[in-house]
Formats: sequence, C-alpha cells, structure tokens
Amino acid sequence: MGCLKVNYALRNFAGERNWIGDRFMIFATVIKSLSASDSDAIRARLTTIAKCSGIGRQIEANIMCESRLPIGAAKAIVDGLIGQADEAGLLRSKFEEICEDNLLGGPEIGGKRPKILGRAVVLDAFCARLIKSSRFRTMKQARAWVKRLCKLNVADLKNELANLTLGGYVVWATFREPNRDANPFTPLPAMPEPLHDALALDPKSRGRPLLLFVYSPPDHLVLRFPTVADARWGRLFRPAVEDARCECGLTAPDTDNADIKPVPEVVHETVFGNLVSDVLSILR
Repeated sequence: MGCLKVNYALRNFAGERNWIGDRFMIFATVIKSLSASDSDAIRARLTTIAKCSGIGRQIEANIMCESRLPIGAAKAIVDGLIGQADEAGLLRSKFEEICEDNLLGGPEIGGKRPKILGRAVVLDAFCARLIKSSRFRTMKQARAWVKRLCKLNVADLKNELANLTLGGYVVWATFREPNRDANPFTPLPAMPEPLHDALALDPKSRGRPLLLFVYSPPDHLVLRFPTVADARWGRLFRPAVEDARCECGLTAPDTDNADIKPVPEVVHETVFGNLVSDVLSILR
C-alpha cells in the first residue's frame, strides 16, 4: 500500500489530494500548494535523490510517506531542495542541513506512557565516545571501565553515569509492548545479532557486542514519534504507519527473517545516566 501511494503522489503533485488512511500526507500538502514550475522542480529533485543510491531511493519514499513532521519543517525541506541545484551530493547536503534544524519535531507518542525505555549501543562505539570525550586514553581502559560498571548495582551505577549522556541531541529508544512498564530487552533475543536486527542498528556493526541501557524517563521528557528529520540520511528508518491506531514509531529491521519483528521506536532529547533503572549489561 505504501509504495502504491508514493508512486501516485509523485505522479500527481498538483492534482488530487493524496491520502493514507484518514490523514493527509505532509509533503503532499506542501507540494499541492506549489506553482507548476516549483512542482516540476521538486519532482525532478526527488527523482535525482531516488536515483543516486539505494539509500536515496528510501529517502525519497520516506519523504512521501511522512505524516507526522510539522508542516513548517516539510515546507522548509521542499523549499530548500527547490532552491538547490539539481545535483545528488548537493541535494543530500541541503536535506541533511534542513533536517538538522528540525529535529525532535514529531508529536508525542500515544497510549500509556512507557515507564521504562531501553537503548542498545555498540560497545566499541560507546568506548570510542569515551575516548573522544577525554575520559580515557585507550580502548583497553574504556572497556575495562565498562566491564566494571556491569558489576555495579543500580544505585552505584547511577552515580557513576550521572554526568554521562546516553546519546546525542536526539536519543533513539525502544520500549516493551504491551507491558510498557517492563524492561524492553527481556523478551528480545539474548544474542547481539538478532537484537541488532530488531532495533535496526547499522548493519556494518552487526555481530559486535552491544551495551544495553535501561532507564526511566522523567515525566517532563517528551517521547516523540521519529520523523524523516530525525533520521536524516538514515536508510534503516520508515515513517510511522499512518493510522489512528498507531501509537509510536516502529523499527525497520534489515532482514527477511520472519522471526525478527519490528519493535517500538521513540526519540527524545538528551538524557544522562543517572536515569538508569536496571543494571548495565553487555550482550556478546
């Protein structure tokens, strides 16, 4: 259904309204308001993006399926692409630049608010971040520290991680469904590869040990639907299903394995390690 709608939208920029479910696609709304020349221009640029690579094709499809990005952000992306020369590299740079200015713009997720969130990080990437922040000089030192953290109880772990962020400006996290008060990693595969796939992490790091953070989001922290702006040029992202019953985003596992199911996906602002609510563990 999604691909059919995308193709229909691309053929009818200035024509009839295009719907998914009972709500209007955000970019179709913007494109419908354009002049004929600008409609032709954005169509040409989206085609260039789609043809530049497999990731570009997914970006183009995601743009046309997005329904939760604020209309102002969608307009900024369309206007920015129209104003850019029709060259793949320049269009990618402009797209990423505008996305960077419109992070965390999606609405709050629906349903019962999760009390527990989970975040999996590739162990080596986490250790590399510790070195970059000058906490340690070598990977050996960083790994030894993390190994020690895994032996701490929750109270001591909170103290050790109090000044350490659990991600960047946009933190991607998951939660358990339907029991949103439970550890989201408990029912998931206890091996790094299938968990890596379920969370749609970078395929290049598949098979490497994962560091699992479990934490309790404070009430003031808004848990949002991820949008194309949050994903930027990421291939393993799909906009949330356009359906009133859809209460959050879903991961897009990079596998045909029927045993690997999408899991809930949310984004939120930076938080610190003092929010952890369970012990730290490494999945090898």
